[in-house]
Amino acid sequence: MSKVSSSTNQNNLSTTSKTIPSNYEEYLKIQKAHRDRQDEQLDRLYNSVVRVKNIATAIGNELDDQTTTLEEIEEGVEKASFKLKQNNKKLDKLNGESSKSSSSSSFSLFGWLW
Repeated sequence: MSKVSSSTNQNNLSTTSKTIPSNYEEYLKIQKAHRDRQDEQLDRLYNSVVRVKNIATAIGNELDDQTTTLEEIEEGVEKASFKLKQNNKKLDKLNGESSKSSSSSSFSLFGWLW
């Protein structure tokens, strides 16, 4: 049996050695095609990443602009709120003086009528 196996192995080896170059060339072609597909996919991925980066940059710029606008609005609201408080204090003071003088006048008028 070993003689048969040995001769079969030699036949397989000679057959294999004859087919290796064509299989190897085919293997190289397949490998190159696979590498080319990977390169195309990597190029598409790169382009997608660049687009995402550009979108993210645009969003960041928009957020910066919106933040600036909100800060300006906040500053305006704070100024208006401060002025409103000052004017309310003045009105309260005037209203207090007005009601005192009005009470005094009413009291004087009431006293005069009696």
